Amino acid sequence: MRKDEPPLVQETSAKRIVVGPLDVQLHSSAVHRILKMAACTLDHEYQPYCKPQPDVVEERVSVVPEQVSALEEFIPTRQTSVTLMRATVTVPAAEYNLLHLLLPVLLGHKVSTAQTSVPQFQLLRPLPALQLQFERVTFEHSVPMYEQEVTRTASSLNQPSDTLLHHCYTHCYLKVFELQAGLTVIDSEGVFQPLIPIIPSFSTALYGKQLHLPAYCPHRTSRRPRTFETPTNPDQRNPGRVLLKALSGSAVCP
Repeated sequence: MRKDEPPLVQETSAKRIVVGPLDVQLHSSAVHRILKMAACTLDHEYQPYCKPQPDVVEERVSVVPEQVSALEEFIPTRQTSVTLMRATVTVPAAEYNLLHLLLPVLLGHKVSTAQTSVPQFQLLRPLPALQLQFERVTFEHSVPMYEQEVTRTASSLNQPSDTLLHHCYTHCYLKVFELQAGLTVIDSEGVFQPLIPIIPSFSTALYGKQLHLPAYCPHRTSRRPRTFETPTNPDQRNPGRVLLKALSGSAVCP
């Protein structure tokens, strides 16, 4: 660190959000709204609000050993963590098999009035549903506060340390604990029947990282490596999986 530079302040930022327990139900109307939002997003008529600017690569500057040692000792980071506790996600079958009539409207196609007018139907009960349950889901995001300074310093060295290389990336972790899936039935009173397991309880993790300012490190070919870990889950054919095929086909065209 040069004399004219201010002293290095050891700062960090950590944001943690914990939500739970959760009970989310995605009915057919919610699926239709999601399809409409996706159609509007993909069929917009406006220019993007911002365009990615090309990275401006500055000339390599010589770094003093004291500056490198200070960065290796402590690099300010910004960490964000979101945790969902004891969540249940239920996706019931479509109560009205009208997607072949609603899909053109959702996608913005021109249809006649006769095609959009549909009769009134009573609620379908019992109603099969797919249910996902997990004990905990954690998403973690870590990024250095001054990624440009760290990346420039690492690119100026012939053999940067593992610590500097680690902070040249944005790191993302997704951890899922005790996830299980099964089929259930909603009776006429709206009560869920006992779960028929499809996938037994298991835990999994997904890790990925993205290189900051790849123009500074053209020799590094692995810019977005990813790692996926999951235990062995043998394919088990049971009545639940057979019913799942009928459930998935309830919301598509007959």
